[in-house]
Amino acid sequence: MTPVTSDFYDVSGSTLKPLMKMFWNTQGWRNQPLWPNTDVFNRAVRAGVMFSEQLVIDHDECVKAAQEAAASVSPGDLADAFVASLTTERLDLRSAIGSFAVARHLFEHPYSPTRDSARCTVCGLLDRSKEDLNRLNFERFKWGGTQRDNLCYIAFDLEQFVRAPREHQGGKALDVGRRLIQELRHASPQLTASQMAGQLKVVKGKTAEREVLLDILGVCGILRTPEHSGYATRFVTAIERVLPARSYVPRSYPVCWWTGHNGVDDNALRMFLPQLAD
Repeated sequence: MTPVTSDFYDVSGSTLKPLMKMFWNTQGWRNQPLWPNTDVFNRAVRAGVMFSEQLVIDHDECVKAAQEAAASVSPGDLADAFVASLTTERLDLRSAIGSFAVARHLFEHPYSPTRDSARCTVCGLLDRSKEDLNRLNFERFKWGGTQRDNLCYIAFDLEQFVRAPREHQGGKALDVGRRLIQELRHASPQLTASQMAGQLKVVKGKTAEREVLLDILGVCGILRTPEHSGYATRFVTAIERVLPARSYVPRSYPVCWWTGHNGVDDNALRMFLPQLAD
């Protein structure tokens, strides 16, 4: 789906800097992307972290790409990468297990819009999608991805994971992961995911990064409610992804419904992150 310029991409700070500066400054999102000069841009493209063309893809092609990308990765590698990300700031490694969770039960289907929406009621895609791969990659490195149920992002994310330099899952990362699960397991019953993210000091980083971490655990079904169980055992169709009736819903489906009362689903934990299970 995406062009391959090298076997592995370069995660050095100097290589990633133009990508990160393109969309973000000290005040937050830029109003317009700040493109690097031609030489810097071309180096970033050769290093595999920036892209010279946007992705234009139709519904069926994207569904197939997501299915094939999910089939190309090892669940064990995804789990190891997620755990390693807890102590390494490699948020690009954190993202992939969530993308895998969404796509693993994705099934072939025709584009099925409604009279009121051009988006497919099964997967949420348009008949033809246009994606800025540089922005998608920025979001991977900045937060661990934000578009959890966007199949274009999911296919891209998993394809990039195959090319991602790995980090060792050491004892410290395992300890942090197990402490993370225990804090979630024993969270105050009334806490929402957004509130919980602000308290998870066991995982270093900004609150926004921890919010995305909880989004990922949500799609895996590790953080779930009885009514909104995530993607652990089946693909949740777009029409089923009901959000709370609020003016602003800060977290993605289904963790937007989770509170500390719901705790941790041990079956999903053993399925996706067995090294963190009791």
